[in-house]
Amino acid sequence: MKIIAISDIHNNYSVIGNLGNELAKTDIIIIAGDITHFGSGKDAEKIINEIEKYNKKIFAVSGNCDKSEIEKYLKEKNISVHKEIKNIPEFDINILGFGGSLTTPVPTPNTCSEDEYKKYLETIDITPDIFVSHQPPIDTIADMIPNGKHVGSFSLREFIDTKQPALYICGHIHESIGKEYYGKTLVVNPGPLKDGFYALIKRNASNEFSAELKNILSSR
Repeated sequence: MKIIAISDIHNNYSVIGNLGNELAKTDIIIIAGDITHFGSGKDAEKIINEIEKYNKKIFAVSGNCDKSEIEKYLKEKNISVHKEIKNIPEFDINILGFGGSLTTPVPTPNTCSEDEYKKYLETIDITPDIFVSHQPPIDTIADMIPNGKHVGSFSLREFIDTKQPALYICGHIHESIGKEYYGKTLVVNPGPLKDGFYALIKRNASNEFSAELKNILSSR
């Protein structure tokens, strides 16, 4: 099984065509938020339509820079995994997610509190194979800002430590591109697609995931 993980497109419609060959060859595409940059539902539709030229198997959450109409659009398209479990029967896996982020220094339209994360995550009584959030978990490869401070969510980290999903995909912190295992969970921040970054993720027969971090613009 092959997955292309992307995040933080920020309305950069033009970069998607550069990734077209990779998108066409993968089994599923996972988008970890910030599809637009304070844009409209029409902006999100334009981005998703461009991705669908190459592959229609998309699962997504919205990001903190995505307005509520973006999440509404994703749900209408039936590709949102925000607080919703999607099953992929051909691969026998479940995907679950949570959109938005914690409150940011500069106000953005799609944020929530640590308590809201905690209350929702406590209701999950299964272990999803893949969990997708825009917000990264605390104290991981995925949540460090340039001054070295970790700014992720404590509740999302607790979810990893207790539930141990096989794969966790996030975004939000553009400078914290990386991949690392925490117990049995592979955490991947593919980096901002607006700058060409993405991750190619593969699953083996034992349901173990590995990731390769790439940049489509630097490889041209």
